[in-house]
Amino acid sequence: MKTTQRPRATRTVGQAVAVAVLLAGTTLLGASPSYADDGPSVPPGTEATSEPPVPVDPADPDLKMPEGGTLAPGRVLDIVQVVEDLGGEERREDSNADIKFALQAEVLFGKDSAKLSSAANARIAAIAE
Repeated sequence: MKTTQRPRATRTVGQAVAVAVLLAGTTLLGASPSYADDGPSVPPGTEATSEPPVPVDPADPDLKMPEGGTLAPGRVLDIVQVVEDLGGEERREDSNADIKFALQAEVLFGKDSAKLSSAANARIAAIAE
């Protein structure tokens, strides 16, 4: 009995096609979508509220309201303190709810570069502490 062998090139092409089909199938059918995180959540108890912390009695004589005057509903405003250095390279915003830092792009990146400089990494690490 005589056996015939397929040419080596045909067998290699067949194996390559089988591997490609297998990879394409697992990529398309087995991959699950990934979603971006919405950002850090607010710690409990630190949410900004818009209701006054103390009830105000509109009939209190110490308010010294003019005759016929009425009080508007009480409201609480967030106090935001902004501090910026003289060159405008760094800015810090403090409020009741959060703290924000802003660095100019010239501080973080070199000219025509998309990579953070070592000085930028050091500055970000210093701010994070």
